[in-house]
Amino acid sequence: MKIDAILTPGDVLNREKINRNRNAVVVDVLRVCTTIVQALSSGAQKIFPTLTVNEVFEKKKRILESGVPANNIILGGERGGIRVEGFDLGNSPREYTREEVDGKIIIISSTNGTKAIKRSETAACIILGTIRNAGAVAKFLARDGRDVVFYLSGKEGEFSLEDAVGAGMIIKHLSAQTEIQMTDSSNMCMNLYEKYRDDLIGMFKKSVHGQYLISIGFEKDLYLCADENKSGIVPFVDIDGYIMRKE
Repeated sequence: MKIDAILTPGDVLNREKINRNRNAVVVDVLRVCTTIVQALSSGAQKIFPTLTVNEVFEKKKRILESGVPANNIILGGERGGIRVEGFDLGNSPREYTREEVDGKIIIISSTNGTKAIKRSETAACIILGTIRNAGAVAKFLARDGRDVVFYLSGKEGEFSLEDAVGAGMIIKHLSAQTEIQMTDSSNMCMNLYEKYRDDLIGMFKKSVHGQYLISIGFEKDLYLCADENKSGIVPFVDIDGYIMRKE
């Protein structure tokens, strides 16, 4: 199995790396992929990722027109880490409790992660990977057997340390289950995980985005996002563009 990694969302080779012969694992540890894992763990029915805020409201209108009651739809996400005006929830995984989201359809948009999901649409299958579900994702990939490209969501087009470490954690789990061939970029991810595996919170606090989240009052999110293998859920994007769950 060949393992590649897109380290920056703006890489001009992205289109070539994401194709029908490969699974794409989108990694946005801080925070939308972790938030989606948490929402599905809390009983959310399905989640629709969007590129823009306007698309969130347009999607809600279409779902309402299909006959779904308004109280079964939740709007979530952020811009600049802060909940968007008119949304029900922000992008903190701690907000997505069973009381809030059980049985609900969520429409979500974030600064980085949902863009990476949308940009991976040419892959064989799009999977969401985080520190919380690293082992489950690795198990799914090993069982599926196709080559894999990790798409690091980054921060506003740039490299993010925490996404590389999250990808490296999944690759490390995967290497214990099947024979893999790594590119330099995927090897770097695994090496970064080996460097920080015993101090993930310390790594978050060194990262640019981790420091930013602390500055706007979301330090507690770092601890939830660093909880390794807490979830056995593997979110994937179905044919209709919704994120569903595998276990």
